[in-house]
Amino acid sequence: MSPIQTYMIQTFRRSQNVVGGLDITTNKSAREYLPRTFVGVMDQDNDGLTETIVLYSGNYTRQMDASTTLKHFGVKSSMRFDGGVVQA
Repeated sequence: MSPIQTYMIQTFRRSQNVVGGLDITTNKSAREYLPRTFVGVMDQDNDGLTETIVLYSGNYTRQMDASTTLKHFGVKSSMRFDGGVVQA
């Protein structure tokens, strides 16, 4: 598994298994309590390969809380998914 990387068109041309997301620091109502989903990858055995995926999903959380929680789990590389617009 590759680490989370900045978008490059070459990545999508080389691999059939690519997931896109937003930079974890993208400010989309960052201080508001909203539904959020983040993903991170980590190298638990320090062999240079990221073999563990960590998902964070919450119905009522701030962006910095999600980021901090992932860091506490040991995630070094992460991204956020765009949940779109919530309609009643």
